Amino acid sequence: MDISDITKSVSGNGSEMNMGDLLGSTLGLLQGQSGGLEGLMGLFASKGLGDIIGSWIGTGNNLPVSTHQIINVFGEDAMKNMATKHGTDTNTFISKITELLPNVIDKLTPNGKVTGSETSGLNIESLAELFGIKQD
Repeated sequence: MDISDITKSVSGNGSEMNMGDLLGSTLGLLQGQSGGLEGLMGLFASKGLGDIIGSWIGTGNNLPVSTHQIINVFGEDAMKNMATKHGTDTNTFISKITELLPNVIDKLTPNGKVTGSETSGLNIESLAELFGIKQD
């Protein structure tokens, strides 16, 4: 699934959550980890999912991640809080983050390497620009 599929599924599901909300939440997950993307890599590795995030960073195919794995990494309470903040149900929110996060990390690491500056100065507008999405 690519970003255009995610955009269509977000806009067509009757939810109040828009792509800007999703990108903002994804950005929060990336920047909320100490050390940005490197911190997120450590978090995934600590849950036995280092190979999954490694595939998103690398130049090959992205391995899938399940909603249960996302909950395991970030915690159910954090996911519930973010869903509530955006006025959507928790299952929908987690499903969309599960679809979007691999794509975002893949776009942030086009050369298959983590430099440590991927999330430096990153905001919703620049993240949307990576995917060719215009923000209102």
